[in-house]
Amino acid sequence: MSNRTDDYRRYIILGSGIAGMAAAEAIREKDREGRILMVSAEKELCFNRPMLIREFALDGSGAVLFDRQQDWPGQHSVEIRLGTEALSIDRESKEVLLQDESGQEFREAYDRLIYALGARVTVPPIPGAEGDRVFTVRTREDMKKIRQAMRSANTAAVIGGGMLGLEDAWAMKEQKLEVAVIEQRQRVAFGQIDQSAGNLMKKRIERMGVPVYVNATVEEIGDGYVTFRQPEERVTIPVDLVILSTGVTPNSELGAAAGLATVGPEKGEADSRWIAVDETCRTSDPEIYAAGDGAAVNGRNDAIWDEAREMGRVAGTNAAADLTAEEGGRAVYRPVTAEHVFTGFDTEVFTLADSSGAGTDGVYIRHADVEIFDYLRERYIRVSLQDGIIAGVLLINASELAPELMDAYARRAAEEEARQIILRWKESHEVDFKPAAPFRTR
Repeated sequence: MSNRTDDYRRYIILGSGIAGMAAAEAIREKDREGRILMVSAEKELCFNRPMLIREFALDGSGAVLFDRQQDWPGQHSVEIRLGTEALSIDRESKEVLLQDESGQEFREAYDRLIYALGARVTVPPIPGAEGDRVFTVRTREDMKKIRQAMRSANTAAVIGGGMLGLEDAWAMKEQKLEVAVIEQRQRVAFGQIDQSAGNLMKKRIERMGVPVYVNATVEEIGDGYVTFRQPEERVTIPVDLVILSTGVTPNSELGAAAGLATVGPEKGEADSRWIAVDETCRTSDPEIYAAGDGAAVNGRNDAIWDEAREMGRVAGTNAAADLTAEEGGRAVYRPVTAEHVFTGFDTEVFTLADSSGAGTDGVYIRHADVEIFDYLRERYIRVSLQDGIIAGVLLINASELAPELMDAYARRAAEEEARQIILRWKESHEVDFKPAAPFRTR
């Protein structure tokens, strides 16, 4: 352990994503004098990862990607070391072993450590998934490689039909590639929309010339093709490049190796576990906090942007607090409501909270619904209810309803208010119902 010759607090933030940046901001707001060192293996500062796929339509400059002004760290005395990897955490000596791009190793001491290393795209164990024409979308470097591959490509496949996978497919389509979507489960956007909406989405996507294969298990990614199995047949399609949109795996290994408690799948799946934190984002070590896609508050992480930002704010605020502060005076993380917006394939989708009707295990949760399905104009509105209170919203091609329903959800409005909101919308729109009654109770 190095001897202290200073009287300021030393903070190390591992990770420069939204959680790390939010933590730095919160620390500096509370502690004007402390030394903040941000370390990241990436070559650039925080950018808006959900916006990353939009780079397909850009020149590669990425100007719209950044969520923070790039001069903020310098203006607030935050030291940044990019291209630097954290190799280990020594909790006893309170030091982190780092390695820069040249391979040189060095140690940095901390009083508080923020673990915000995020996650990486999960690469499934498919033969050929590690091929040089198979890509993930997580970093700016990924986008550079994809743009290069697209120059000589005519066909593409997106493996994974979640919202991000559909974003990928739409971006490819806009770039004039012939693209297909391959989804293992029974509908696209499984975690965000229900089966009725999934069927409608599939219809609209395929109408624009993009085949959607559901209930499809990929067996091989070969040189110029992808082979997958559906219940009725085995299919091979030609592809020049493949995008994997197959979920994320938390980067928790470094923390787990240091002895921090983890939470997640049972034994045998340690690489899928999160760093465990309480509602103050504190880990099992009281001087280490964790935030973002690599951490879970009381066992939960939804891997959404606003969640990572809020966890970072809470972690930074508490890391800068005096250790003797009472628990009641510390910042507390409150779950962030999941909200998704998708625009593509001539379709607008908005989801809020419990919009899919399916739990995390895929089992349908039966709520009473307020539901309209306008088959003729392909519009779908579903407000799910739990115990008579609005629990979620799903809108397809009816996004004008989003602000009012978001407000009603925030106020925990009851079923009758949801009905009245939708009835007012119905009266100002031509709507053909199927079934005939405008509302249906599951």
